[in-house]
Amino acid sequence: MQEILFTKAFYLQQAELEQLRMAIGFAEQAHAGQYRISGEPYIIHPFAVTEILLDYQADITTLIAALLHDVVEDTHYTTEDITQQFGTKIAMIVEGLTKVDKKDVTGKDEYKAINLKKLLLAAQMDIRVAIIKVVDRLHNMRTLQVKTAQKQVPYASETLKIFSPLCKKLKLSYIRRELEELSFFYLKPSKYDKTKHCLKQYEQLLERLSQTLQTSLASTIPFTISYEMEPMYSAYSKIKDNEEFAAIAKMIITTSNALDCYQLVGDIHQMYQPIPHRFEDNMTNRTFNHYLKTTIMLDHLQLDIIIETTENRLRREQGVFYFLTDATREHQAHQLMDTFILTNHQLTQNAIEFYDFITFELLQETITAFTPALDTVYLPQDATIIDFAFTLNPALAKRMFGAKINGVEKPLTTKVAHLDIVELLVANQENQNLNEWLNFANSSKAQFAINQELA
Repeated sequence: MQEILFTKAFYLQQAELEQLRMAIGFAEQAHAGQYRISGEPYIIHPFAVTEILLDYQADITTLIAALLHDVVEDTHYTTEDITQQFGTKIAMIVEGLTKVDKKDVTGKDEYKAINLKKLLLAAQMDIRVAIIKVVDRLHNMRTLQVKTAQKQVPYASETLKIFSPLCKKLKLSYIRRELEELSFFYLKPSKYDKTKHCLKQYEQLLERLSQTLQTSLASTIPFTISYEMEPMYSAYSKIKDNEEFAAIAKMIITTSNALDCYQLVGDIHQMYQPIPHRFEDNMTNRTFNHYLKTTIMLDHLQLDIIIETTENRLRREQGVFYFLTDATREHQAHQLMDTFILTNHQLTQNAIEFYDFITFELLQETITAFTPALDTVYLPQDATIIDFAFTLNPALAKRMFGAKINGVEKPLTTKVAHLDIVELLVANQENQNLNEWLNFANSSKAQFAINQELA
């Protein structure tokens, strides 16, 4: 398997290849004589995790930490040994991935909560911790058949609850898709088969619609058309709730630059009926992806169409690795996790409460709202105007006495919808109703700020 790793490591510099070789030797020595439940040598697992990361052309730090990610937890080697051999950065990543000793924790739930908190706080310091963990989970899900059914179900359930949403934060859409599909297979095998059959029919429909669109868009602008469906478990939930076709499937048009994107969306609107209030312009927003989105009627179906540049397609396919492969952009990778982990850590020191808060926020869809100046504010689903205000500016929020959504005055407890424009009405003195606001603050940022003020 070493040959496979070095073949896929073609993009590394010679000095980095030597570092990789040294890490492989260290990992093999550390795990010598250890075997997985399947009977395979244990080293197969860190090698497989590293191979997945090589497919994304991960940086050498990530690769070495992936090779060593179970060394401290499962062998006699210590964090100090890793530091001595590979430096403090890699040692810190490995330490973040190392579970606490079970003997130090009383219950199973607390053990799980403490380890998640440890992992996420380490990921806040270095996002590679989260990247390696989701890839580690992916390989374990690929080999889950070796476990008993009693262990498969809770493991798959945890994958859906924690690691699929974590992939979404990291913009690792392909890994998220596979994690969801594997989890769904183990949790609901009969519904998995029915959903797979249903999505196959959708795929045939999308193929036909893409050909129709390709033919009708006789543009001088070069473009390509592809299509994409929701990950299987997400699609199952939407099919079950009878949501429209556009919620499950979308067409993606890729062209060379932003100007061509605007030209193509104009051509589409001339030929097909656009659905009012469904157009989104994310070209200049401070979002990870820059694209235009519209919904049209095509063959009597509502269809979402994404129009993006080739650069955005690359960004979307690589996810967090898009930043980590370029040292000048590395700091941007850490912004993907935003501050919700640290905020929840400040909100409670109880590991189980932290686990509950984090899993709630991870599972929430992120919505985008705007100030009247069109500054972007990202919020969890079900966020209220109170959440919006404290996310935007806590000092301003404390002086808020009213607000408008899309120009209409609304109670501060009103939930903010995706793409709403929220205007805060503020006074010179602080509002005295902070205690009441706490009941309508659904984000950790707002809860923490209000609790601090009331303390």
